[in-house]
Amino acid sequence: MSKFLLLLEKLFYLARDFLWSYPDLFLGRESLVFRLSKIYKKLIPLSHILVSFSLTILIISFITSTPLRLYITLNREKTLVEGVITGANEFGETNKITSINPIISSSLQAERDIVELIYEPLLKVVFKAQPGDKFDQEFRLYLAKEINTFATGAEYQIVLRDDVYWHDGTKFSVDDVIATFDLVASLSTPNANSQVLSQMLWEPVGNSIRICTKVTQQSKSCSEPGEKPFFSNFLELISVKILPKHKIGDINRANFDSSIPEIFRSPIGTGPYKFSGVSENSVNLTYNDLYYQKDFKPGIKSIQFKFFKSIEKALNALKASEIHSFATPSSEFKREMSSFPNISLNVSPVLYNQYWAIYINLRKDPLGNPIGSKALQDPKVRQALHYALNREEMISISMDSLGKPASGPIPSISSFFNPEVDFSEYNIKKAEELLDEAGWYRFSTNKYRVNEAGEELYFKLYFVDSIDRRNLANYIKIAYERVGIKVDISSNERSFGLTLQELNSQYLNKGLFDAVIYGVSTFIDPDRFELFHSSQSKYPGLNISGYISSEVSKVVGQKNGKKDVVDVPKVDKILEEARSLDPVELYNIRKDRYYEFQKILHKDMPLVFLFHPQFIYYTNKKVVNVNLSRVNSIEERFLNISDFILVE
Repeated sequence: MSKFLLLLEKLFYLARDFLWSYPDLFLGRESLVFRLSKIYKKLIPLSHILVSFSLTILIISFITSTPLRLYITLNREKTLVEGVITGANEFGETNKITSINPIISSSLQAERDIVELIYEPLLKVVFKAQPGDKFDQEFRLYLAKEINTFATGAEYQIVLRDDVYWHDGTKFSVDDVIATFDLVASLSTPNANSQVLSQMLWEPVGNSIRICTKVTQQSKSCSEPGEKPFFSNFLELISVKILPKHKIGDINRANFDSSIPEIFRSPIGTGPYKFSGVSENSVNLTYNDLYYQKDFKPGIKSIQFKFFKSIEKALNALKASEIHSFATPSSEFKREMSSFPNISLNVSPVLYNQYWAIYINLRKDPLGNPIGSKALQDPKVRQALHYALNREEMISISMDSLGKPASGPIPSISSFFNPEVDFSEYNIKKAEELLDEAGWYRFSTNKYRVNEAGEELYFKLYFVDSIDRRNLANYIKIAYERVGIKVDISSNERSFGLTLQELNSQYLNKGLFDAVIYGVSTFIDPDRFELFHSSQSKYPGLNISGYISSEVSKVVGQKNGKKDVVDVPKVDKILEEARSLDPVELYNIRKDRYYEFQKILHKDMPLVFLFHPQFIYYTNKKVVNVNLSRVNSIEERFLNISDFILVE
């Protein structure tokens, strides 16, 4: 023990002597510091270069260390850079967005995306899962706090939130809702919301709005006595985006679809993100600090919508990490993109409130002659077109399995779907039998069927040019050739193809087409008035085929200026009646009407139903927590953006 203590004592004295002479050790002429200093001075400028290089390596190593890199990433990358397609102009330059219009739905997906983040409706009606793989409707409340029903489908009082502010700081009120409804109803736009709002009344009740259908066109108040007509999908029809009263005074019939009104160039809404500016190639949004949903705390503080000419260019930017994300209904690059380890493919559920179809032109000129293909005026030929398509194979081959066969005008998940009517049946034998019955024969020497006059069974098919639509059109062409039908898609094999604007203005607007591949959105409710009623045949109405049902109903009407029994298209009568029935008390009667509607449509076959779409949301893998399970459209991919996180 004594030896150990002596050792400790010796160590103590050594340490004392060392520390006592520390000035000489560190600063004296014999110190290490002094000697290194002499060497450093002799080696100048080489010593300067070595020290600078070493310090640079040290700083870079520190910056790129994992904790610091994550900190910088999370604080720098609060901006989500989203690629969007705006196309190219005639000079090959990338198009810009010049207007953001929440009143009418744009054909440009980028504009719909921005509208969805800036503006909000009172409420939305969406699909809600029910037992037995069926879906009903439910409400998502936005600017509405509560819905009080006075008469289902006819009169409601909607209590508004009192904690909402416009992006410019002005408080939201019932006056904004009234001003928006007044504006939309006065514009007489071709959409269903505008047409139906013109048949309604609304009035303020404190911080609520009372809204009802008119007893007569002269009605001035919801308190007026009399039986109010029903709109079974009343709440869907009033689900328009609400605009600020103090910013819409310069909108009128002449400019509502232009970029003239200031609010379309500098939008102001109540949504979670607000417009912060536009640059040469992008539109920028920032988080709305006034947003009323206090639990909405997004990590994404701003979104930059970056413009691209094409899907390919947007995806190249994604591969190069120049953008974070990009959404498209196209399956063109699905397989290629799945091979990139830094990219996630988020596939949406099937969008049952949308479908694509081949619309057949059934319009006639003033003399009663068909404007489109004469052969396609025969319902047996149209039914043959229906049976000749294997939709499962079509979706697999031409769309890389992105979609599901369409079950008709009302999706199979709806309780109003008629299971006895199959709009997706594939039966090539039946197709050939129908063509024989229609007088179109196939001889061994002919590739295509001919009639007694020796004319080939032929029609021209139009579509918006893209790889997916070209693949789809090619599949349809080959499928119809199997049963002896010649399909010409050559007009779309030009290097630039048909744009949506060209298709609408040159063909649909004038009704000058044989058949066209086109997609539409539907209500959650089974109301299909705007899609199949004969009054909606004139462009831009959505009865694209110009369909008038073959069956008629007898009703009391005017004939030669006198009351008389007249014939009206039976589908017109069904659609008018079904949408005006009490959706609760007369549910079963309404269901029977839509069952009958589907039977008649299947017999007449004015269009060939193809598929319900899906879309892919490509994201860089540092964008996490993307959830598409609740979406009903591409623009709803931001529903859970408050959960998005950008990490390295």
